[in-house]
Amino acid sequence: IFVAMSVPLSMCIAFLVLPSFGFTLNMIVLFAFLLGLGIVVDDAIVVIENTHRIYHDEHLDIVTAAKKAAGEVFLPVLSGTATTLAPFFPL
Repeated sequence: IFVAMSVPLSMCIAFLVLPSFGFTLNMIVLFAFLLGLGIVVDDAIVVIENTHRIYHDEHLDIVTAAKKAAGEVFLPVLSGTATTLAPFFPL
């Protein structure tokens, strides 16, 4: 629920804040929004799937399972996101 609510909210806020920084809504900005959206959703899916696995395999409560799952996949998710974004840094 939090991911589903945070994505539209952050996109709306970004569209509202965009003009105050002097940016226009062009193809590069739209591509950046789509890339960011894809990264956020992909990372959330990885963490949620790992939480689901730990919750059912180890019979932990959901909060403990979520903390353990996020800790397990933190470095892989971070490195995956970094390698996805690295080619765009020169832009």
